[in-house]
Amino acid sequence: MQRIFLKSNQIRKSFAILDDDVYHHLFNVCRVNVNSKIELVVDQKRLLIVKIESIEKDGFNFIVSDQFNLIQNRTNSVHIIQALPKQDKLSFVSKLCTEIGVSNIYPIISDYCDVKILSDSKIKRILATIHSSSKQSKQMSIPNFHSINSLDAQLKLINFSSHSLCLIAYESSTKKLSDLITKNIFDDIYIAIGPEGGFSSNDLDTLYSFEFKDFSLGSSILRTEHAAFAAINYIDGYLSNFPKCGV
Repeated sequence: MQRIFLKSNQIRKSFAILDDDVYHHLFNVCRVNVNSKIELVVDQKRLLIVKIESIEKDGFNFIVSDQFNLIQNRTNSVHIIQALPKQDKLSFVSKLCTEIGVSNIYPIISDYCDVKILSDSKIKRILATIHSSSKQSKQMSIPNFHSINSLDAQLKLINFSSHSLCLIAYESSTKKLSDLITKNIFDDIYIAIGPEGGFSSNDLDTLYSFEFKDFSLGSSILRTEHAAFAAINYIDGYLSNFPKCGV
């Protein structure tokens, strides 16, 4: 069953107003027809199961078969700070991070980044990848993909809370999560991932100044395009051993 994401102002009574790209994907690519059932995620809060009654030039009329309030499966919101990798690897990173349910992807420029800018076409491709991955993996929300910034400038823009867990996946770290975390009291988790070549000592000093802590993902050296996905799984697994604590 196809899933699309809408805002409440895109629904008028029993009519869904679609953006051009969503309309094209739904009816021209996926070949959804009258009487097909699809899922509508509205404002990232409600899930409607609807049957399409008629297709118009800017949307479709529908009948609601069922509806639910959405409850986030993830206890801790996860945000990725990803140094720009080479080639088209950022699309792959965004795809994997979307499928595992991150809230924000912050592309940043660090000292060892060979890539310093993303073309409009590449950004468009990344956003399309995020949207399609959100639908395919049945996410409740679409991650926010932010504008490129230097590492220092981006960290200054993020509104870290006193209950944010800030980590650096760092290949030279000797610290395990058990050295850093003894209970799950975190609302947000920020994970910084370096480019090919990793973070420089200057990058690390910048991250440390914002109270980030480095940790190891094990003895294997992972490619930058795999590191975020591996880190999220590792942290999720570790935190699942602790009940969510009040703060």
